[in-house]
Amino acid sequence: MPVLLAGVLVTVFVMGVLAFAPLIAGVSLLLRLTSQRIARGKPTPAERLLGRSLSTGALVSWLVIPLLVIGLWATAVALTGGSGGSQPTIRPGGVVGVWKSSGGAMVTFTSDSQFTETNLPYPPVDDAAYAGRTVTVPRSDAGIWQFHGRPFAGFQEVDLNFFRAPPFAST
Repeated sequence: MPVLLAGVLVTVFVMGVLAFAPLIAGVSLLLRLTSQRIARGKPTPAERLLGRSLSTGALVSWLVIPLLVIGLWATAVALTGGSGGSQPTIRPGGVVGVWKSSGGAMVTFTSDSQFTETNLPYPPVDDAAYAGRTVTVPRSDAGIWQFHGRPFAGFQEVDLNFFRAPPFAST
């Protein structure tokens, strides 16, 4: 819990800096550029906040750098499809290869839509996909794989169609 609280506090602080630094720097820069002849010795809001004098270049940096960080973050969010809650679109080249689990299961996908699998675990007893059915999943078998679902609807899966279809029996 303390780590979570520290993470939240750091995040709030960083977001606050990113939100207010450009605002304070922009106001300070405008005041410096527009009232240069009137009040040379009067500190800008940024200088009062930091307690030291700042050059015009420092004020420009204080304005530009947070805006660049915000822009890069927004670009990354847009390119990844949002907040990270959606699944990436699966492409055939991203499926082909050998996939292994820490439990010893292994599935090999080939580019001609064939697969072989060994040591697949049995589905968990509380798995909602198998509710109301007794399912026998072959622990070692082969078959054909294909995509299922629509990537823009928020889901896409790889279906495994076994050469020897596993028996499904209702209970």
